[in-house]
Amino acid sequence: MDALTWEKERIDIEIAKLKQFVFATVNLLPEDQARKVAARINGIIIEQSISNASLTEAIKKVLVSVYPTWQTVAMVRGHLIMNGFDFSSYSSNALASVSTTLRRLKEAGHANIDEIQGVTVYRATGSLRRMYKAETIKELKRREERQREGVSDVPNPFATTMAEMLKKPEQKNR
Repeated sequence: MDALTWEKERIDIEIAKLKQFVFATVNLLPEDQARKVAARINGIIIEQSISNASLTEAIKKVLVSVYPTWQTVAMVRGHLIMNGFDFSSYSSNALASVSTTLRRLKEAGHANIDEIQGVTVYRATGSLRRMYKAETIKELKRREERQREGVSDVPNPFATTMAEMLKKPEQKNR
């Protein structure tokens, strides 16, 4: 592997370790605080996952993450670009692709549409927000159950769970 591939691998491992640490720490908070922190963390994860999603899924995630703010087509495109969405494989321009997808989301009942000062704006419907909220709550519950069992959703390159690490006595350097 070349140096950049190794560096990416090292960064991915560090990210996985940090995610595992963060979610283990969230479980130590009182339940009401844990819920709020976990919701914010999941929002960040949704934003990060935009760059890996299809255009439709990425736009849905943008609309949910910025709710209740109305978004123009250009604003949605800006969020996608800021979060690393790759438009290079699209034959039409990015703005046209986003506009078409937003119209389809409106027709499917996933986006509300309005006009502000002559400009068409969009935002997530209640059903789309509930769908993503349900997904994040299910994921949180599943993660909590797996953590209680000593299993983590976060890939662990060292095959050691946080629970195992906490059980081990600290080794002193001699």
